[in-house]
Amino acid sequence: MEANEKGMDGGRFQMLAGYLGDSAFLDEMVKEFLEELTAVFKDFPERLVGKQFDEIARECHKYMSTSGIFGLEQLSANLLLLEKAAQGREPAEAKHLLAIIQTDLDNAGISVAALLKKKRDE
Repeated sequence: MEANEKGMDGGRFQMLAGYLGDSAFLDEMVKEFLEELTAVFKDFPERLVGKQFDEIARECHKYMSTSGIFGLEQLSANLLLLEKAAQGREPAEAKHLLAIIQTDLDNAGISVAALLKKKRDE
């Protein structure tokens, strides 16, 4: 399975859609997941300033696996790195990763929208 330039494994996404047999359900799951993660992620800079490293690590761990399941491999990998930076109480590294993950989230939204459009057009 090949990852696209945005860090999304479209093959994994399609395989999951085939397994579920209900692409509308998967579409909704992925959209809700990205909306939820984006909302949670907005609080991370404040949590970092407040040195709430344990909460950041816990949230990263929570969303990391689901990102991978949906084929958002780059996002999943960077959430793991942020989890480790938070566990190590490394604010400079965590701040750097926050910027990268924001880009990952933006790209994931674009990639998912493109995949869903492609599925609808087929």
